[in-house]
Amino acid sequence: MLLHTNDNACHAPGFFTYEAFITAAKSFPIFGNTGDLATRKKEIAAFFGQTSHETTGGWSGAPDGADKWGYCYKEEIDQSDPHCDSGNLEWPCVPGQWYYGRGPIMLSWNYNYGPCGRDIGLDLLHNPDVASKDPVISFKTAIWFWMTPQAPKPSCHDVITDK
Repeated sequence: MLLHTNDNACHAPGFFTYEAFITAAKSFPIFGNTGDLATRKKEIAAFFGQTSHETTGGWSGAPDGADKWGYCYKEEIDQSDPHCDSGNLEWPCVPGQWYYGRGPIMLSWNYNYGPCGRDIGLDLLHNPDVASKDPVISFKTAIWFWMTPQAPKPSCHDVITDK
C-alpha cells in the first residue's frame, strides 16, 4: 500500500513504523476495536487511507503513481504560515512557536495542539515540534484527531463506526 514509505526521496524515511503505530494505538483502546470485525477493518483502512493522503510525497508522473508515496512527509511542506489563531484565549499561541501541520494527519493550529497535548499528556503548545520528532507521539496526535469530534463535526471514528 505504501510502496515508497522508506524511499530516500521521501522526507521521512524510516520515521513512520508499524511499532510506533501499534504503541500509539494502545493509548486509544476503542480505536480499531469498535463494532464487528468488518467495521474494525474499515476503520483501520480509512485511517491509513487518510493519513497516507495527508503525508503523500507523490506528484503527477511519480513512479508507480502519486498514491504510492504516502508517509513521505511528517511536516507540512509550506511552513510559511504560523497557523496561530491569536483570538483563541483558551489555547494561546506561544511566542516563537509555529503550529503548521505535523504528523500523519498534519495536526495544525494552536487550538488543536493545545487540547491534543492536554489529552495525550504533553505540552504541545510550547513544543509543537515533538509531533514530528517522535514517531509514537506523531501517531498519537493523528489518532487523537481521528477520535476527537471537531464541533460541529463528529469524529472520524464515530462516522466510520456509524455512531
